[in-house]
Amino acid sequence: MPRVEVTIDADRTAHLTLDGTQKTFPDLGAAMSELARYARHTQQPVNVSVQDGDTSRNLTFTPEGRLAPTQEQPSQEQPRETKPTTPPKPDLPPTQPTTPPPNNNRPDRFSGPAQQATPAIANGNRKTLRKKPRPTKPPRKTKRGLTIPGIVLAILLVGVVAAYFVPRFIGSPDNGTPQSIESSSSQNPNGLRAVEEQREPVPGFGHRAAWEHKVPAGASVTASDRGVLIIDGKNLKVLDPYNGQTKYETTANGQLEFAVDTRIESKNALVWRIGDSAYALLDGEKDAREYKLPASARMSSAGTHVLIKSGNQLSTFGMDGLKQLPTPDPGTTPMALDGDALISARFAGPLIATNVETGEVKKVSLEKPAEDLHVIRWVSAGHGKVVTLWGEAGSSVSSGHRIQVVVHHVDTGKIASTVTTSTDSVGEANWVRGQGYQLATFGPYMFSMKDGLLVQDGTVDDVAFNEPRGNIAPATVDGAQALITDNVAYRSNAKLLAVGKDESFAIVRSNPETISGYTK
Repeated sequence: MPRVEVTIDADRTAHLTLDGTQKTFPDLGAAMSELARYARHTQQPVNVSVQDGDTSRNLTFTPEGRLAPTQEQPSQEQPRETKPTTPPKPDLPPTQPTTPPPNNNRPDRFSGPAQQATPAIANGNRKTLRKKPRPTKPPRKTKRGLTIPGIVLAILLVGVVAAYFVPRFIGSPDNGTPQSIESSSSQNPNGLRAVEEQREPVPGFGHRAAWEHKVPAGASVTASDRGVLIIDGKNLKVLDPYNGQTKYETTANGQLEFAVDTRIESKNALVWRIGDSAYALLDGEKDAREYKLPASARMSSAGTHVLIKSGNQLSTFGMDGLKQLPTPDPGTTPMALDGDALISARFAGPLIATNVETGEVKKVSLEKPAEDLHVIRWVSAGHGKVVTLWGEAGSSVSSGHRIQVVVHHVDTGKIASTVTTSTDSVGEANWVRGQGYQLATFGPYMFSMKDGLLVQDGTVDDVAFNEPRGNIAPATVDGAQALITDNVAYRSNAKLLAVGKDESFAIVRSNPETISGYTK
């Protein structure tokens, strides 16, 4: 059982000695929050010796990150009960957001002022039972130290400070009220459950390839649910990912700039761009459709349908050519196209969903993660979710402040999940949607695109994520390449290109000249 020590200075600063390393925290509550996280991660009890002046106390954290009941009984000088009171929230002065000039290349980086408030913990009213001193003895002097009420207060601080120092996982049940979700030993969102050696090229799939296809060593290869796109010089080929058979072949004049699985109206399609033209191979069709793109067109696959931007003009792919979309109001930044809904936003909100068929506009107010927080950056939107950064007064994307990554549901504005972190970790990070749209990464964090919940915190185990492939995330773990699935890292050097949404196949570039398909 790990043994750790916490020493408290006169200014209440806490020094934590853990695994031979000393860390400093602003108070006891912050140190105990770290120990709660450590106990959950290691899945074993942790004994803690707390030294406060002349007073020493022993505490134990359970594998679930909770403080075990203490067996020490209070003396008569200690209060029988302590009722901590909650201090009133300070009045916040009104704030006036300002809108920066729009940026045509990506959603605006907004900055929202907020009043920073650091509430103090008030002492609870308490009754103290005292004995009259005996005539022959002077009154007992009480030593200043960590008393039982102090322990109780520390326990309360674990819950309060953990919300600030430890990532939070919040779900939105049917009643719409965010609720904390505890991690368990079987599925710990904080970090990896195990690191194992991998015998198969791809975890969960067979040892031997179901099919192989030879390619020139310098060929460009992109794979997805819709096909394996191979470009070798002027030759372009699309393979069926299930059996490796050629399903489309043509010539290509230029370099591949964009390739994505998407939808065109109601049909699934593989879309790629070469130069000023885009091509779409729809499911069930043998020939690709060609689209001439407008000048300086930029394409975004953030939503379920591709959004094409050219100046202030917006369009998407249709069955009969490019389909023009309504232009958002000035000061509004378009972020994604989800079906018929064009998702955009202003700096101060609200989120706006415009039906491109009827013109109906729906404004959605985002639920605040805390009253004193404001949006400091709109990160991305699409596939039913919107991702934002929230901070207090004075915080920005590069200020080094503690902030919150918040994932909201587009249709209701309710919070799906929040993660408390710092701008150093995610301030300028991109929301990277994985192949198959099952997982997304944002800095050192990985989320489920289905429900918006945090799947893994890469800071716990020094994990650097690459773009996910289906339900598997290629990553670097402690400097070694690995494939992560279900929070287990399998050491593997396989160059994974795609995993089918139904997990029926995995595509690997086995070597520069071989593309291999694996099945269950």
